[in-house]
Amino acid sequence: MHHTPRSSTVLCTLVFFITLSFASATSAQSRVEHIESREAFSAASSGLSTIDFGSVAPRKGFGIYRPPAGLTTNGVTFRSTGGARFGSGIIYVPSLHYLGNNPAYQTGYGEMMTWGAPNQPGNASLDVTLPSGVSAVGVDLWTQQPYVSTVEVTVTTEDGQSETVVANTRNRPEAAFVGFIADKSIVSISFRPPKGQTGLLL
Repeated sequence: MHHTPRSSTVLCTLVFFITLSFASATSAQSRVEHIESREAFSAASSGLSTIDFGSVAPRKGFGIYRPPAGLTTNGVTFRSTGGARFGSGIIYVPSLHYLGNNPAYQTGYGEMMTWGAPNQPGNASLDVTLPSGVSAVGVDLWTQQPYVSTVEVTVTTEDGQSETVVANTRNRPEAAFVGFIADKSIVSISFRPPKGQTGLLL
């Protein structure tokens, strides 16, 4: 799939990589390509920038972002949804001080975002709304407990097309990478952990 860049980009480190705008192909419906490695994603994209959550991380403790507002940073909004009667859960951004003292967060990536739904119901999701003009998005991803798990990841384009893949997370500190490149703007990406999974690190 060949793309010609037409504007700058925003990338996210949750790790989120968000690449802004490539020239559109002439097809009636968008095409979405799934990429499983950060290296291949970087090679196929240009003008990447990263959201690493350092700007919203406190010096100590946690930044706390409750539904429905969630967290907005660098033009990207993160919200938890679903979860039925137990709710969708709170988004946290732990301080580096906390991360350094907790082995469950030892990923080697610095500040990150964490989220999990109460009672691990398997029907809650972390939904990410992207700014206009984004045609590529990628993320480094870990699960909380168990470390090795699956996460359903769905990307949706401006014309309503969606693609869902299942990402397989790995033992600490190794990250799973999930990336997508489309020939139309990507408007959102959503993460749904399975029943019994305590949460995600991005």
